Amino acid sequence: MSESESPNDLPAVRRSSLIDSKGRTYLEIRRTLTPLYRVIWLQIAIGWIAVTLISTGLVIASDFAGNEVVWQFILVLLGTFSLGFVFHFLLLFQHEGAHYNLARNRRANDRLTNTFIGVFVGEDVRNYRKIHLDHHRYLGTPQDTEHSYFDSLDGRFFLLGLSGLRLLRVIAERRANLGRMDGNGRSSSTFHLEPMFIVALAFNGAIVIAAALTDHWVLSASWILASLVFLPLVVAVRQVLEHRSESADRKVDYTKVPHGAVNRLFGDGPLAWTLGAAGFNRHLLHHWDAGISYTRLRELEHYLLDTELGPSIRKRRTTYVSTFGKLAFR
Repeated sequence: MSESESPNDLPAVRRSSLIDSKGRTYLEIRRTLTPLYRVIWLQIAIGWIAVTLISTGLVIASDFAGNEVVWQFILVLLGTFSLGFVFHFLLLFQHEGAHYNLARNRRANDRLTNTFIGVFVGEDVRNYRKIHLDHHRYLGTPQDTEHSYFDSLDGRFFLLGLSGLRLLRVIAERRANLGRMDGNGRSSSTFHLEPMFIVALAFNGAIVIAAALTDHWVLSASWILASLVFLPLVVAVRQVLEHRSESADRKVDYTKVPHGAVNRLFGDGPLAWTLGAAGFNRHLLHHWDAGISYTRLRELEHYLLDTELGPSIRKRRTTYVSTFGKLAFR
């Protein structure tokens, strides 16, 4: 991609010609926007601490609930929502690892990503990277490899998510895409266990089985539902909020017709910081320059607002709640 091309819906500009009111060029500023690794790993640690605290809380609460079915059912719902939300928070750091921003050394970056994220996701970051880079190349086109935003936020969308069918569809599409990229003929019907999938199966299975064997069915059920139902649904909804156009037609098949590149800025705040963790709350800027760590996107935004791109960026500011309201069931 040349520096004058726009990878999203921002106006195409030559980055070398960008300059702010203080006379600073973009290339000069960009050299200072290096990853803040301490911030990244502190947030990953917070995510895992949250998983531990929620799991412990579910165990204690289920002991107090005893055999009360209603209370156990309520606890499973709360556990599914809370664990699934934190799983999603952690999952977003796999994206940062796919862009080599979790460590200075690329080999260490991939090992750390697989150790702290892949262990429960079940996908090697190297495979995810292949698929994700095509998302950047083909955003808004039928060739996009991450295209949940092709679907409208209607009843069918949520039914597919809650039934687990969306997860199966995503897995099949990813396997087909990897087979195409690797040239090995792998398709969705080819059964092949990846090493990272086996590791994740063992990790998640150990927690689920241990909880069940100790009669902590609330934790066991919550972990399963959070991983296989709630997490994939949140991922899909978040991607729709990031990339689906408000003028998109639910009757149009965007696997055949270009949807068009759409990106948004969701700002800061508790919901933006958690649902849009690891820089997804400033996803527009990530698509504008994917090599910059999410820990520096706020600084990038402040700089660009003081350039010729400022008006266009301001127009794309919104919130998750507002965007959901505009896209849901239309």
